[in-house]
Amino acid sequence: MLRFWQIKAFRETSMPDSDQFSVPPGTSVWRSCFLIYVNNKPSLFILDAQNRLLYWTPGISDLSGPHILERNVLAVMQLDRATLLYVYLDQGQLYMRRSIGTLCQARSIPMGSAVPDTRVLLSAHTRRDKQTIFACAVLEDARDAVETWSTYVETITFFDEAERRVHRATLQPGEHAVGLFGHAAINAVSLAVMAPNRRTFHRVGPDGRENLYVAAQPVSRVTVCPISGHMALLTTDHGLTVYALHSRALKLLVRGAET
Repeated sequence: MLRFWQIKAFRETSMPDSDQFSVPPGTSVWRSCFLIYVNNKPSLFILDAQNRLLYWTPGISDLSGPHILERNVLAVMQLDRATLLYVYLDQGQLYMRRSIGTLCQARSIPMGSAVPDTRVLLSAHTRRDKQTIFACAVLEDARDAVETWSTYVETITFFDEAERRVHRATLQPGEHAVGLFGHAAINAVSLAVMAPNRRTFHRVGPDGRENLYVAAQPVSRVTVCPISGHMALLTTDHGLTVYALHSRALKLLVRGAET
């Protein structure tokens, strides 16, 4: 059985076959999951191990699904209560698309060519004038431990989309981009970059680079929220830090165990 824990309107249902829903047992991996509402009707979206963006909807007697919204999805995030933003691969080309519930936007936005082991980072924030800025960073090259990224920035208005801005950045040897974040006050989108020592973090954007944060211990895992711009760090001594990239503020610090 497949059970949806603490999600109203989603009862347990029969576990789909592996060719319908790929979550290999014993892998202990969190899957990206999003609860979307359109006209107060929910749909649950999950990105499975084969990079298929699947969804379920409540039925009269059982859940309907899984249905495939898109294949070859490399990154996905939730923009608001009703909208997903995702990047998918089609014949060697990357495209970005918005989906309101289960209805895909007709037009896909090209994001350039894919390379082996392509990585994609997403980000979105709302400006003070209520326009939404969303961005996609694509790893174009990583030869000799030197990452080159292209960041595409789009503006959503109610009627149309503003002209795209593109920024390309080559990181220093051994640096690793860990997230993408926007700053509503200055209307900029930047990469969050971890140095080779796994303690020092920088901001790399169209206006250059600057220091962001230095962790007390080396970092074993890092996650950047694409909406809030908060960076969560787990250090090798099991300490937890949450840092606001846009405001340069420490939000949470939990000391690690000594043994």
